[in-house]
Amino acid sequence: MVNDNSRSHLPDGKLRILEVCAVDFTAVKMLAPLMRRLDAEGYAVEFACSAGAGSSRLEQEGFRHWAVSLGRGMNPVRHVRGIWQLYRLFCHEHFDIVHSHTPGASLDACIAAGLAYVPIVLYTIHGFHFDEFSGAKKTRLFVWLERLKCRSCTMVFSQSAEDTATAVQLGIVPADHIETIGNGVDTGLLRPPVPEERSAAREALQIPEGAFAVTIVARLSREKGWTDLFAALPDVLTALPNALLVAVSSSVPDEPYPLDTQQLLAQLPSAEMKERVRFVSCSPRQLLWGSDLFVLPSYREGMPRSVLEAMACGLPVVATNIRGSREEVVHGETGYLVPIRDPQALGEAIVSLAHDSELRNRMGRAGRKRAEERFDEDRVLDLEAARFAGFQSVCDDSHGGGAIR
Repeated sequence: MVNDNSRSHLPDGKLRILEVCAVDFTAVKMLAPLMRRLDAEGYAVEFACSAGAGSSRLEQEGFRHWAVSLGRGMNPVRHVRGIWQLYRLFCHEHFDIVHSHTPGASLDACIAAGLAYVPIVLYTIHGFHFDEFSGAKKTRLFVWLERLKCRSCTMVFSQSAEDTATAVQLGIVPADHIETIGNGVDTGLLRPPVPEERSAAREALQIPEGAFAVTIVARLSREKGWTDLFAALPDVLTALPNALLVAVSSSVPDEPYPLDTQQLLAQLPSAEMKERVRFVSCSPRQLLWGSDLFVLPSYREGMPRSVLEAMACGLPVVATNIRGSREEVVHGETGYLVPIRDPQALGEAIVSLAHDSELRNRMGRAGRKRAEERFDEDRVLDLEAARFAGFQSVCDDSHGGGAIR
């Protein structure tokens, strides 16, 4: 039965907020700072996603976890199941605010929240499933799905100004129901290392003295451009005898475009080249402190956090010229933007920067300055906290949140 919009505040007057994403990795990596901030502001913050080590970590911090299995790809059965799970949860728990993230999970959450008459339904766009390179049929389908989910939303947030403009232009959401909030990282924790910190990081990562370390941090997904990077590596490693790739990868359940490390290494023509590729497990900061250059040749992004982390640590960045990445990287100033699916251009950019330490240092300093000025996490959290505070009166109104129609 659909709930009756009765007030769901806890006895102490706290509003109940549910943050929704598909996998626990996302909750830890992307949502935890917001959850902690909202908790500090006096809200009762809970989260729904898959169960795993990440969700356990957040539970240990005191956040209540609801284990759900939500759709990530285009399997309609998975999405129907996800919608049903969330609908039952929303009807039973009477949350004041449901805030969903990522394309697949937000589809399930927004539809379920609309059916359950959740007072406030929020959706943060972390990139779309379509891009300027998608075919017309694919674009039409995903635009329709975005419109469908936004019909239930009180407000839509976007990390990318270009995604905001795209959403309005394509009629996904009216201009007065979407706001660009940006993305940010902790620029205090993520900062350029002093020489002793850099030496310690390189020693821990077993990077030889004098080696040129190229770094990537990304999911093992074809969408992240891994195959293009490995297609570029033979020429890069030949041109730069002292170069090696140090990578941090992750796998998530139900990845629509999965890869494994053996597939990638098979692209390299010799055992010697394979030995110059290392998949490691370490913190992003340790990896970035030990590196000389960061790359992210993705096909689709929202506002990639890994690029911001690299910039905050003072690294130049080579990224693809796509929505999100081109809002972060200033071509020729903080790094280079290269065409997608172009291993030759990617490799040439890497080699060019490897040969010019003065340019790398200048780009790294400019990237750090840009991260501090435009992509500091506290600025984004301040804006989000202010928006949540503004929804208090709506939750006090028994008529609910006024979805987009």
